[in-house]
Amino acid sequence: VCKDLISLLPSHRRMYAPRTCRHTYRMDSFAIRAARELGWEASGIEVSQAAVQASQAGGENRIAVASADAIPFRDGRFQVVTLWDVIEHLTDPNAALSEIARVLAPGGRLILTTGDVESALARLSGARWHLYTLPEHLYFFSRRSLQILLERNGFEIDQMTTEASFYTLGYLVERLRKSLLGTKGAGSGKWPGSNLEIPVNLFDIVRVTATRKSD
Repeated sequence: VCKDLISLLPSHRRMYAPRTCRHTYRMDSFAIRAARELGWEASGIEVSQAAVQASQAGGENRIAVASADAIPFRDGRFQVVTLWDVIEHLTDPNAALSEIARVLAPGGRLILTTGDVESALARLSGARWHLYTLPEHLYFFSRRSLQILLERNGFEIDQMTTEASFYTLGYLVERLRKSLLGTKGAGSGKWPGSNLEIPVNLFDIVRVTATRKSD
C-alpha cells in the first residue's frame, strides 16, 4: 500500500515521504490512515455500518457507508482511487468502475488488486484454487477480462504485475495442501510458528494501475 501511494506522489513530495508506514492500523481503515500519513487527503467508503462504526470508535471519521456503485462524492473529486482485494467481492464490478471513473479527475489513477484466474497456480489447482472462496468472492478475473472491463469504463492500463501478500505459515500450508493435493490435514491445525505472517508472491494476485482517460 505505502509503496504504491508513494509512487503516485508528485516528485517534489515523493523524495520527502517516509519509506514505510506504521503497521498499527485497523484493517477497516488502514489504507486511509496510510495515505494520510504520506500526506494525502483521504476518504473511503464501506458497505458495513458496523465496520464504519468500529472505525469511528477508533478515531477514523472519513469513511462513509456506501456501495461502490453509488459513491457519495462529486464528479472529479479524487486523484487516486484504490481497490485492495475488493473488486471480486462486488455485486456489479462494471457499475463500480463506472462510478470510480466518475469521481476520478481526468488523468487520475486507479490501483486495484485481485486474484488472477489464469495464473499458473490457479490453472494447476483447478477447482481447489485457494481464491475460489464462495460466496465471499463473486467474480474471478483474468488479466484480459480486467483490461476489457477497465477500457470499457474509460481507463487506460498503465501496468499489470503480480503482487505479494502477507500470509500466515499455517494458511500457506493448509491452502497449498488443498490446492495442490486436494487434501486437508496436518497443515490446517495450530503448530509453533503457524501464526507467523510472511510476504509471499504466489504469482496469482495481479496488481493493476490504470489512468482515467480525459473526456
